[in-house]
Amino acid sequence: MAYYNRLSKSSTVVKEYKGALYSSSVYVENNGGIINPIIGKEMYPIFAYRFAGLDPENGDPQGYLKDDLSKSYTKMMNDSLQYMRYYGNALPKYYGFLGYDCLEITGGYILCQLQIWTLL
Repeated sequence: MAYYNRLSKSSTVVKEYKGALYSSSVYVENNGGIINPIIGKEMYPIFAYRFAGLDPENGDPQGYLKDDLSKSYTKMMNDSLQYMRYYGNALPKYYGFLGYDCLEITGGYILCQLQIWTLL
């Protein structure tokens, strides 16, 4: 039985971009589905608001406005991108499949394992 794999690695770091940056809320709300280049980041960046837990008194979600605890959601949405949390690329870094070839067993039986497609 022969083991084989076909894994590829992808990287799309932006080195130069001559367009304008979007507002920070565009990067957070798009979830990496649209190309919004930022120099030094992946082509499909994923950003999120920094979560500060729930308010213990009433359960409201809290975040950070710059570095201060806040529940001013509109202001947080319009805060600078530098205060958002960067999670990397929306596309998988590794992709491909792993698998085994078929093996003939004594008595005329053939054992095969299916190829498994993976996104890591």
